[in-house]
Amino acid sequence: MSQPSLPPEEPAPAGSRVAARLLEQPLRNLGVGVTAVVLGTTAAFGGLEEARPSTTQEVKVGTTMTADPFEITVKRLLWVNELPGYPTNDEGNRWLAIVADVTNTGDETLLPYLAGEAITVNGVEGLTKTPEPDLTTTRDLDDRTDRVSSDRLVHFPDSTLLNPLQPGLTYQAVYLYEQKGSADAAAEVSVQLVGHTLRPNAFDQVEMWLDPTVIAESRLPVLPPEDTSEPADSLDTVAAGEGAAG
Repeated sequence: MSQPSLPPEEPAPAGSRVAARLLEQPLRNLGVGVTAVVLGTTAAFGGLEEARPSTTQEVKVGTTMTADPFEITVKRLLWVNELPGYPTNDEGNRWLAIVADVTNTGDETLLPYLAGEAITVNGVEGLTKTPEPDLTTTRDLDDRTDRVSSDRLVHFPDSTLLNPLQPGLTYQAVYLYEQKGSADAAAEVSVQLVGHTLRPNAFDQVEMWLDPTVIAESRLPVLPPEDTSEPADSLDTVAAGEGAAG
């Protein structure tokens, strides 16, 4: 079971080239500016609620931002050629890894799918996963937003898939998005923070976190994949479960 993260700057395990990249490269050092775009959508199972008014924000690396029911601090992004124990679906594909601290700000345990919806990407070439359904005006699952959620969500310190998030605790997470090997590993990508509204659902009026809405979006720099012929780190030394650079 995932436990709350150790302090985010905890040293990576000795000999872990991949974990070191995940932990030690703050994006602000790359000097790439960000631009903000705000979008609004409503989630499945939430009914056809009108989208909430949105407030323009920028995703600021290293700054804690609120995307209800979480506080999120995006730490860095990097491309991952190989991650032992967590292979891509097709040989030659790679991972886009987003490292972030995620805190459950509520008073109830939250399932990981909500945290998975909290950070999405937009317009990244060659992702294997389709964008999230757009149910703001229709229940047709063929209608899609521009938000692509992660394929895997990993608890960095113990290399496991993220388990339910306990109230008030912070988890060091790695969001993984699979990209086709033939696609360009872009130098920057558009990252979205997605907030939810706590309200009764349309079926049985039980309160749930619904209506995922993009509250901030910025283009952020991504560290390139390492060009190396050395064997990849073992999963034990990566300590990222699914978010490392090979």
